Amino acid sequence: MVSKDTIWVTQKYIEKPLIIIGKKFDMRVWILVTSAEPLKVWMFTRPYLRFTSEDYDANQLKNKFMHLTNASISKYNVNGKTEKSRGQYKILNNMWETENF
Repeated sequence: MVSKDTIWVTQKYIEKPLIIIGKKFDMRVWILVTSAEPLKVWMFTRPYLRFTSEDYDANQLKNKFMHLTNASISKYNVNGKTEKSRGQYKILNNMWETENF
């Protein structure tokens, strides 16, 4: 039996990720469920996208900078660029607001 005080964090690794301007990304959306009966769900209204610090290549599984979008990891990438653009689209500091998406 699960206690009502139990806290859950859910995450899924996407094996075939979407790519924008050569970079893998994730979208951070926060949701809080405060009640199951009746169901009460709260959603933060400003999600954002985080990008990898290197272009994605599925064949380079050991390169964490191509697979992980975490800023705490990307900051150690000496080869990583904080800006990438293609045409009118630009990724700055490995992040986008949802308006860019």
